[in-house]
Amino acid sequence: MKLALHKRLHVVGALALLAALGAAPVAIAAGSGGSGMGGGASSAPAARQIDVAAAYQAGAAALQARNYRAAITQFRDVVSVTPNDAMANYYLGVAYIGNEDNRAARRTLERATRSDQAPPDAWLQLGLVYLNLDDREK
Repeated sequence: MKLALHKRLHVVGALALLAALGAAPVAIAAGSGGSGMGGGASSAPAARQIDVAAAYQAGAAALQARNYRAAITQFRDVVSVTPNDAMANYYLGVAYIGNEDNRAARRTLERATRSDQAPPDAWLQLGLVYLNLDDREK
């Protein structure tokens, strides 16, 4: 019962922050660097292009809808392109919490809190994850 309450507190706090920020997308364009029509032929398949702003918006919508798996998928895409984006790592961590994966949440929230741009709630969520993992030394 205690774990369920912590999970609700994690998610409610993040959803409030998400709503307050208006789920603003990151200001980075993925896949920039030309038209892709420059060189010779290649037999290797093209790398999947990720539209960071679209993935961020889809992740935010999934998080608000409490569709944690979809949010994880979208924010993983964002983080794959912008690994030091504090907000994307924070939201990915919250999605992991919602999906009851505290170990993955710890990794992404630790990454988020390394940034000066980390939202204050990232520190709170990280502390609660440590408590849930019984990692009181951190």
